[in-house]
Amino acid sequence: MNPSENQFNVHRGLKLHSGNNFKINTKNLGMHWSSDSAIAEQAGGIRHMPEAVRVIHAKVSKSSVETNPAVLKERSVNSPTHFEKEVPVKENAPVNVTGITKFRQKESGGAVKSRTRTYNPPREMKA
Repeated sequence: MNPSENQFNVHRGLKLHSGNNFKINTKNLGMHWSSDSAIAEQAGGIRHMPEAVRVIHAKVSKSSVETNPAVLKERSVNSPTHFEKEVPVKENAPVNVTGITKFRQKESGGAVKSRTRTYNPPREMKA
């Protein structure tokens, strides 16, 4: 990723489960990102199982955003004005991960707490 190119913040909510061995695949983070971290939390399923949810915080360049209408339609991507505030990132495009947030709930129905691990410098991964 060209460091001089304009970059902006995006967030991706993931739910870890046995199908992904409870790990984040850093070589394929996926294309569906949001400009809103709260929406990424919802997409990860924080209401149902906060301990399994991770929100990845990253920076992407404008050239990494998918704009091909055929790909967007095939991947069921909503418009940027949709409530999800979706930012579709091209497959295998570089993303500079600035941090990952984990969640936990002390007791059933209790408050959800979060902890963010930040990366300085950011770690380059693939969408």
